[in-house]
Amino acid sequence: MATHSEIPLIVAGDFSAPHSTWGYVRDPPKGTSICKAIQDFNVMLHADCGFPTRLGNSVMRPSTPDHSLVAYGGKSSWRNMGEDLGSDHFIIETILHAQCKTNRIQRIISLSLLLDLFRSSRRDKGPPKDYEEWTETLFSDVVASTKEIELEDDFFPTMVSHLAHLFEAKKALNERWLKNKLNRSLRKRIAKINAETASYSKALEQKHWVKMCDKVDGQMRVGGKWNLLEHLKPTDTRVAQRSAIEILVDRALTLRSKDSIMTDLARIHLPLYTTSSTPPPGYAGSESDEPTVEQVGSLR
Repeated sequence: MATHSEIPLIVAGDFSAPHSTWGYVRDPPKGTSICKAIQDFNVMLHADCGFPTRLGNSVMRPSTPDHSLVAYGGKSSWRNMGEDLGSDHFIIETILHAQCKTNRIQRIISLSLLLDLFRSSRRDKGPPKDYEEWTETLFSDVVASTKEIELEDDFFPTMVSHLAHLFEAKKALNERWLKNKLNRSLRKRIAKINAETASYSKALEQKHWVKMCDKVDGQMRVGGKWNLLEHLKPTDTRVAQRSAIEILVDRALTLRSKDSIMTDLARIHLPLYTTSSTPPPGYAGSESDEPTVEQVGSLR
């Protein structure tokens, strides 16, 4: 592990190794060995016991088996995103802070929240007196029901309101389920929202792909579009061929020595000498010094 390299190293996943360092009450041998390896390799452990990464149930409390180990010279941070996408593990985010392009902000208006605010304001305040008061109330309700989401430039171009509403509904149901884990109806509703989110995301991805294909139609020789096609068929690129050669060389070095491999490659692809004892055949033509007229004509 080259921890002093300029290339950052991230090791993340479910370690399934309890230890008191990340919130468990016991220290089994597996967790102790992993904790010692973290100290020996001088990597940074990202975990927060206050935000468990695995959901509990009626017989097991929430735990933190998912960690991120980072070897990076700059600043790094860790965050539990609170989304499980139907699994019993939450998605964790590891951020390496570096100079990068600026994220763009997209505003999403929740129509259900906007309608609730509109009804409550009309019920509490009554009908507006004039046009100015009515428009001012509308603008304030829109601002109160608007959320801002930061998106990278190369990320998914749009976040539709229906998908955002599904995430909000699931988050609310999860909060209710954590207070009453024996409620089967809540679990069924959460599973239904997970299935709807998966199907809607798949349809949205397909729609985005068709839109991208229509956009690059007729511009196939442009740099970005051509690189996209290369990524769709990566086996024919130079990088893929070089990687395949490196894999073959590594496999060969595990079985034979480097000198033996180089000798065989030179014998097959660079036949600089011959081991045959048979001399080459001699010249069997005439010994005439001057070419005849027929020979000159045939050469021409």
